Amino acid sequence: MFDVMAAFKHAGEMQDLAAGHGEGCNFEDEDRSSQARRHIHQAIMYGFLRCFASTSVATVMHYGFGLHAPYGFWTLPKLFGIFGGVLLTVGCGAMAYLKQKSDRDLGDPTAWGGDIGFILLLGFVGLSGLVLYILGSTALMPALLAIHLGSVLTFFLLTPYTKMAHGFYRLAALIRDAQHKRDLLAVC
Repeated sequence: MFDVMAAFKHAGEMQDLAAGHGEGCNFEDEDRSSQARRHIHQAIMYGFLRCFASTSVATVMHYGFGLHAPYGFWTLPKLFGIFGGVLLTVGCGAMAYLKQKSDRDLGDPTAWGGDIGFILLLGFVGLSGLVLYILGSTALMPALLAIHLGSVLTFFLLTPYTKMAHGFYRLAALIRDAQHKRDLLAVC
């Protein structure tokens, strides 16, 4: 269990995006390192996790306790969803901006368009959820709900074919690394 907790801590801090020297990534500019990419990744990750928590809590409230939407502002689904949606939308916008500035030759140039498309889709999921919250009590609600749920479905269908899937593999690698470090300490 310690290994899993260590891996989650490492992933949450995104220590590997600080680079080996701790000055950050130079993906956008070879001559200057920056923590911007790391912070933007964190905004996207924590925004996504909050949105996922919002949906999960709302599902339990709906099916487990018979408490049906719409929920008030001070409820967990709304608090997680609003703050998660803002982080996700702003983070994806910032990531798309950084990708526009970056040197395409430092990554796989053939994957660039797909990366941007997926970032924009993820940002749209957050944005459509926020718009649904703002305009959810109007006559536009059914159409907005269909658009939001359609974007969420598209996101989850495409996830296994995108860089987002690397998060699961990276977490597994971090767990294995924590186990390896613990084993090395036991030998010493």
